[in-house]
Amino acid sequence: MVNFAKELKSLLGYPHGCIEQTVSKAFPQIYLRDIASVIAPTALTSGSPTYYVNEAITKITGMQLHDGTFSYWPGGTDSNPWCTVYATHFLFEARRAGYVVMDGTLNRALEAVARIARDKKTEDYYSYEANKVTVRRIAAKSSIYGLYVLALAGKAERSVMDFYRAERSLLTLDTRHLLAAAYALAGDRRTSTELLPAQFAPESPVRTSGEDFDSPVRATALMLMTLLETDLNNPNIPRLMEYLSRNYQQNVWYSTQENAFTLLAFGKAARIAAATKVTGTITVGGNQYPYTGGTQRIDLEPYGKTVGIAIQGTGRVYYTLAVEGIRTDGVVKMEDRNLQIRREILDRTGAMVNTGNIRQNDLLVIRLTLTSSVDKLAYVAISDLLPAGFEIENPRITEGTNYAFIQNPAVPDYMDIRDDRILLYTSFTGGKRQQQFFYAVRAVTPGTFVLPPVNAEAMYDASYSSTAGQGRIHVVR
Repeated sequence: MVNFAKELKSLLGYPHGCIEQTVSKAFPQIYLRDIASVIAPTALTSGSPTYYVNEAITKITGMQLHDGTFSYWPGGTDSNPWCTVYATHFLFEARRAGYVVMDGTLNRALEAVARIARDKKTEDYYSYEANKVTVRRIAAKSSIYGLYVLALAGKAERSVMDFYRAERSLLTLDTRHLLAAAYALAGDRRTSTELLPAQFAPESPVRTSGEDFDSPVRATALMLMTLLETDLNNPNIPRLMEYLSRNYQQNVWYSTQENAFTLLAFGKAARIAAATKVTGTITVGGNQYPYTGGTQRIDLEPYGKTVGIAIQGTGRVYYTLAVEGIRTDGVVKMEDRNLQIRREILDRTGAMVNTGNIRQNDLLVIRLTLTSSVDKLAYVAISDLLPAGFEIENPRITEGTNYAFIQNPAVPDYMDIRDDRILLYTSFTGGKRQQQFFYAVRAVTPGTFVLPPVNAEAMYDASYSSTAGQGRIHVVR
């Protein structure tokens, strides 16, 4: 479990507040509250895991719409079926773990999940087979996930489950596991065993940037989670755990969905595992620290000391060394990967501003131009950090604002305004590959300041990202 400390910290520190990421930050902490503060203490600076779970419940409750689904963004009106099932799953598991969830919120959410499960929708499923991408129609993954959550809550939809049992060609490996788990939770072990594959084989979907946020790691973590919930003696459990552990050792980028479901599954396993009966001594330089079992954190200060581990007793102990830091030169790598973001600082007429000679109290217009290499890309986040000498003046410049050079600006799906940055969220649909956003800032403080780069990224697909525009500005009186 400690080998996932970096991913837990990354998950908790992800700065965007949609329904998916709100749930993803809190869900694993239901099972990791005993060890999260040890394996990732710097990620929990403002509260305990219990605090984060309670705050997530409050926020998610406020995002519920009139029909029981959940809006994707705070204050929004659009919901995502997968996210509605995901949020409902979290709320049920939180209540089961002893957290307070209002009856009305959970009951309306379960009714919404039942509608999603009964829809029997299908979707195109792209996967890798023999180094080729294939496509076929499958049952919507949100529908099968919904059947699992309903069965978990004691509200199994047997007629819908039986329909998909008869139409197995509509199932993928992960949805077969979800459906099998639904049958097990409903008390039908025979059908559950019949649906489960005898041998573990990794699922290989093409990563999706929206809809149900699919990926090979997420699919495998889902399979592991369902087995840990319903079939603890299944011989594929260690194979799934090994696959996920080996995958995470490759030190690549993982989405919040991948991190959340992997940590959720391993958190369940950590709760189930018996405590190891061992003790020992940890030596750091000339200092000794007793080890009394369980998960323990020891600070290596100052860095550079030799570490020794001496363990007595029966059992197995795992250790990890976690090191972190920041660049002393402040340089950020500028690059475009299938996405391009550019920032321009303009005056009220649309002319480029000399950033080495900006007058105090000047009103400036920031133009952000986002260009995608594909026609369809969901949930792109733009993070524009301000230099310390600027303050946001008007973040909602639209056609009605009297700047003649602004024509047809794009309207973001959601906007998050903070003291030191503006966060914009958008998607590409309908064939248009370029969008422009505008907002106004005022130069308020004289001096020379670092101009942080602007960044854009597809929140669920790291192959689409762009960082550009790092420099300096000088504000004069």
